Amino acid sequence: MKIEVTQEDIREGVPEDHKQCAISQALLRMGYESPSCTPVEISFYDGPRGYVSYRTTIEARTFMDRFDEGKRVQPCTLDLSALY
Repeated sequence: MKIEVTQEDIREGVPEDHKQCAISQALLRMGYESPSCTPVEISFYDGPRGYVSYRTTIEARTFMDRFDEGKRVQPCTLDLSALY
């Protein structure tokens, strides 16, 4: 699965809030519900599929860490693999 994190997602995101971070904002924009982004997994509700979870990649974790620390992050596309 690919998640495109835009500059707007970064602007709207809340550091250190796994349900409102920039990646969660991207998932909400993509139409998913109840996103949660942690160092281990990224999960969200996907209608008929229910809750789905993906492994947090090194790239996603680095993005999260920098975002949470208030460091500059750039828009990016994250490629995730299914956890379950």
